[in-house]
Amino acid sequence: MDRHLRLRLLNGIGFGLAVGPDERIFASGFYIAQGQFSDIFGALYAGDGTRQWIHGYNNDDIDLYDEGRDAAWGPDSLILGAHSMVLGEGANIWVRAFKAD
Repeated sequence: MDRHLRLRLLNGIGFGLAVGPDERIFASGFYIAQGQFSDIFGALYAGDGTRQWIHGYNNDDIDLYDEGRDAAWGPDSLILGAHSMVLGEGANIWVRAFKAD
C-alpha cells in the first residue's frame, strides 16, 4: 500500500510519538475506514504540524484489528511498531522502517 495515500477516516486513536531533527513528528496509531476494523497508521509531520505523509496498513485477508502501537526515530529511519490480529493466531508483531528523508 502506498505510504502517501489519503485516507477516509471515520475514527482513530494515536498511540506513539517520536520527535526527530527539525522538530519533525512521527506518529503511530490506528484508524477505522468505512467497512473495516482498525487499520495501522504511521504519519510524519513537519515541526509546524503540517502532514508530510501518512502510511496505512489493512490486513485484507483477515481484516481484524491492526494497531500501530509505537513510533521511534533512528539515525536514518523511522520505525513503526504494531500488531496485526490474525484469526486463530492472535496478535502478530508488525514492524516497518521508513526513510527519514
